[in-house]
Amino acid sequence: MTRFVRNEDYWGGEVWLDAVEFIPVVDADTRTDLLLAGEGPRAPHG
Repeated sequence: MTRFVRNEDYWGGEVWLDAVEFIPVVDADTRTDLLLAGEGPRAPHG
């Protein structure tokens, strides 16, 4: 998992998110199961 967090010193305006997490799931069946359960990635990667 890769997690990006808000930079409190960002000068370019208000940032709306506290963090963004990227969780790569290579196996298509696992990715489908996670998505159907509302737990998985919202967009494909790669």
